[in-house]
Amino acid sequence: MPTHFQSGHFDRAKVSKLLRPLCPMRAVESILDIDPAELAARGKSVLLLDLDNTLLVWRGEEIPSTTADWLARAKAAGLRLFLLSNTRHPDRLNRLAAKLEIPVVTGKFKPSTSMFLGALAKAQATPDQAVMIGDQIFTDILGANRTGIESIWVKQMAPRDFIGTKISRMGERIVRRKLYRTIAAEKTWTDPHLMGGAEAIALLEHPVVRQFVKFVLVGGLSTVIDIGIYWTLVWVVPGQSDLLSRELGQQLIAWQPGFFESVSRRPDGIIEPALAFGIPAKIFSTIIAIFNSFVWNRKWTFQIQGKEEKFQQLKKFYAVALIGLAMNSLIVALTSNILPGHVKRSNAVGLIIATVVVSFWNFFGQKFFTFRSKEA
Repeated sequence: MPTHFQSGHFDRAKVSKLLRPLCPMRAVESILDIDPAELAARGKSVLLLDLDNTLLVWRGEEIPSTTADWLARAKAAGLRLFLLSNTRHPDRLNRLAAKLEIPVVTGKFKPSTSMFLGALAKAQATPDQAVMIGDQIFTDILGANRTGIESIWVKQMAPRDFIGTKISRMGERIVRRKLYRTIAAEKTWTDPHLMGGAEAIALLEHPVVRQFVKFVLVGGLSTVIDIGIYWTLVWVVPGQSDLLSRELGQQLIAWQPGFFESVSRRPDGIIEPALAFGIPAKIFSTIIAIFNSFVWNRKWTFQIQGKEEKFQQLKKFYAVALIGLAMNSLIVALTSNILPGHVKRSNAVGLIIATVVVSFWNFFGQKFFTFRSKEA
């Protein structure tokens, strides 16, 4: 599949006069993203269609069921359909036209206005009543614009192409980089050439990007809360004669010496009770951080209103987070001696590793499980 395709409506007023003949009104991922009823409601009565890599793959004979269904919807909306193709295989074109029950308009190859004017004549329509849909800028879009017909550019269905088309698509890559800068809606972030300056800032207009940024900010706050509580409980809070963590850690070791000694033993063989207490401290700090994350992600990131699904979402949120908690505790325990002779540094490194790994787990789990219905 071709890469870096951008969907959206183009602001043709911002396009230079030199490139305006190559600029469509809109770009979509496929014809399925176009609503025939909406076209009809805007006064369109004629739909001009390219064939290869618009309705089906190049040289293909099988018509996708989704394409057939969409064409049926277009006909039901009252649109008159015509095929305009530059194919050099008229027999195949006629076979497919018969299957689709759509007439073919012949004439000089696009971007000549010949086929477009021929279709308008057959439909007894004016240019403003027609729409052209195709996957090539230098044929479908340019030809339609030259005739005064609204054009919609669709993403190429498959990478296979006629050799001449492959060459023209090289020119498309240059042109579309300029055109993408004028997309006024539905902007995506798949083109690396747009990842800078004002274009990078414009990405924040995309709801998914804003959602991701908010999730990261909430995650950052929760991480600070998590690490702050943990570090304070283990290495700051004083007890009666020593750190509280060492006093309580000694009680844990006395209760379950086999387990807690193993996780708190330093490379030199000395037992560090504070590390034994680090496990319940980590559980507590993470539970508080998880709740903070749930509250802010639900209210701010995903902007969920009402209380009807709150309990169900809370259960899902904690289900994902508790798995992350187990992963977090395990990673911290396994890395407690990662730097021999440096207990605190080892613990800090372990916390960082655990935080990074579990952050990925939590993001994808909450996105596709807990809040999936709200993002669809």
